[in-house]
Amino acid sequence: MKVTELFKHDLILEMAKNKRVLHIGACDFPYHIERAKKGELLHLKLNKTTDKLVGIDNNRQAILELRELFGIDNIYYGDIIKDEYEITNYTFDVILLPDVIEHLTNPGLALKNIKERFMAKRTKLVVTTPNVFKWHNLRTILTGNEIVHPDHVFWPSYKTMKTLFDRIGFKVEFFTYALTGEYSKITPKGKLFYKVFYKRFPHNASIILCPKCQMRLVVHIFQGISSRFYVENKHLSLSFLHCGKVFSLGLGYQLIFG
Repeated sequence: MKVTELFKHDLILEMAKNKRVLHIGACDFPYHIERAKKGELLHLKLNKTTDKLVGIDNNRQAILELRELFGIDNIYYGDIIKDEYEITNYTFDVILLPDVIEHLTNPGLALKNIKERFMAKRTKLVVTTPNVFKWHNLRTILTGNEIVHPDHVFWPSYKTMKTLFDRIGFKVEFFTYALTGEYSKITPKGKLFYKVFYKRFPHNASIILCPKCQMRLVVHIFQGISSRFYVENKHLSLSFLHCGKVFSLGLGYQLIFG
């Protein structure tokens, strides 16, 4: 990858560039209208960089709203648990499953359905999830008050996700920490913090696993450094990797390429 700054959307867009891409959970409900208005909807960004883009989502109303309000006409109904889809006979280079798997009652079944239905020998699967070790979860330890998205059914970690992939027949090829969003969207303070800490110690934020793979390819990028210097949220977060152990003051998300 040519991306020098490890930010979630930057990484996804680079992986999808000039590729035939399936975007699962493309609507991003219930934030779809707000993010589409601001130009922050990932599917809109992907439309500008991919060779061929097809989105699926299980929310028919959100699909209709994006089509009528914003002219997004390449998102179709699809349910990766029920294995029901409006699209057929597509071959993809990259399949995106961003911030979806933690919402699923049966994530193993969903991965199995994706693998059997859409993946060819060289297809890459890209999964992003929250990280159980993020800084905000320290509040749970201190207060006993768990703060979690109301629709999430589990807290992912690198080890649990790798175990899940192993059981489905995937093998993790690459793993690294990354930051939320896009580098270009953070404030000057955020960029300064990023350069002072992360750029000085790049090895502290990434590791590479299994450069060769068996069966389907899995690249795991764990979004672990969460630098929240956006205009609307200026909480400082930091994490680093040292001697093979993760020390976290602000782990944010994880990206998993499979």
